[in-house]
Amino acid sequence: MNAGERTITIPAGGTHTERVPSQKTFFCIATDGVYSVRPGNSEENVIRQVADTFEERTAFGKLTFRNRTGAPVTTTVWIGEERFSSQNVSVSVPSGVSVTNIPSVSVQNTLANCVDSNPSQFLKTSTAAAAAVALAAAGTKFRWALLLGCKSENGTANVGSVFVGASGDAGKQPIEIFPGSAYVLPLPQGAKWDFGSWFLKVANDGDGLVVIFT
Repeated sequence: MNAGERTITIPAGGTHTERVPSQKTFFCIATDGVYSVRPGNSEENVIRQVADTFEERTAFGKLTFRNRTGAPVTTTVWIGEERFSSQNVSVSVPSGVSVTNIPSVSVQNTLANCVDSNPSQFLKTSTAAAAAVALAAAGTKFRWALLLGCKSENGTANVGSVFVGASGDAGKQPIEIFPGSAYVLPLPQGAKWDFGSWFLKVANDGDGLVVIFT
């Protein structure tokens, strides 16, 4: 495999191997399920979501993808000799389209140059018998979100773990959030997502999430 972006399908309950003689950095761009990747003879790395990454000091040699679920998993990954960044992506600018230079991240992140953004929050609960429910109505966009394992906005912890995923299908909410714990949805820089595309499943009536977002 050459360095760069690749889409791989791992069979249900099976493995897939890629030869990577010189690459030593792995980055998950997209995935529709949970799987693990073993570089060479090293330990397995569990890949649960977008932006999961790992690297080795020396070349992988090979990567063994393992799917322990009952359905095929399709994932798009970056495998290269350096860390994944926007510089790894080539963009063609159509004729007649102007390009505006954007200040570097270090400049944007100074207090004087940051954009004002007021956070909001809401509570989403469900019942054990219910199917997975969307966190909010479709069209509710966000750029950053903190998910708290709480059943009320005053911080009362859930009775048990709750599960979140980018699919509303049964058994496809792989992100486990423990009672009272916090989880940040890792959006790529410059992206926005829709709460209507993220789903919650609970095991105890009244459990849910407090969502703080911008």
